[in-house]
Amino acid sequence: MNKRLLLAGIIGVPIGMVLMTGLAGVLPLFVHLPGGGERCSKCHDLHGGVHFEGLKTDGWIHLTGDVPRHAWIETAKLFHDHQIDGLPGVTLLDLLAEYGCREFHHIVFISADGGHVSIDSGDLTRSARLLPYLNAARFADERLHSSAWLRAIVEICVVADEPTFELNGRRITFGALLAGARTTVVTEPARVSQKEESTGRMYRNVASRLVIGVRLGRLIEPSCNQVIVTAGGQTQSFNTDDVRDAVIARDEDTGDVILVLPEKSRHEWPVGVTAITWQ
Repeated sequence: MNKRLLLAGIIGVPIGMVLMTGLAGVLPLFVHLPGGGERCSKCHDLHGGVHFEGLKTDGWIHLTGDVPRHAWIETAKLFHDHQIDGLPGVTLLDLLAEYGCREFHHIVFISADGGHVSIDSGDLTRSARLLPYLNAARFADERLHSSAWLRAIVEICVVADEPTFELNGRRITFGALLAGARTTVVTEPARVSQKEESTGRMYRNVASRLVIGVRLGRLIEPSCNQVIVTAGGQTQSFNTDDVRDAVIARDEDTGDVILVLPEKSRHEWPVGVTAITWQ
């Protein structure tokens, strides 16, 4: 009789487990046995992420909300530059600190399939970490329930403690607003052309800019007919119908709250918004 099957029969290990570990040898069998001296999380941490040597995780994580500046974090570089216990990974608090986020109220993870997990800053310790996961990242923290261990994370939204602007009399932060329902709009379409030198043929395309924010129309009451925006120390009044498709967003370069008017050019957008009211 095969020695591994005999061993399994003596200690009562299911035949499926033996067949599963047969190619790898006997050692993994004992690692998974109760009392084997290993924590479940050690194997879960390894198998749940991508740790194969030389295999790249080619994706991006959007860091947004109440941050000094928005950032698109390349996962391949992130997990190349950071390690935890010799494996690719980064302590979440260290990553946030790198981008100037040391004090905040809570963060919201958003996965590629639209999943949301919100965690208060007081519940985040140095055991909270991001690990590679396919073309994104996954969250893990032994101190938190496994329901918080979101996978395929493509966005981290930071929500600050202190409100940054006023929305119809209510003080709020942009991060808190963005953590709810958001939208993506296409702005500033521009025709671009390029001539191929060898043939003289012209190639044309339309390039645009995507803005992620909150549509103003879903916030204002249907009966309102006027929207007042205070930005850069000046006040502007708009007809409600003219700004229903406007989007509250942040300038990715300066961090200012802006009101994006999709049908207008950028120089007409209110910049440095401190209050929006309607009546």
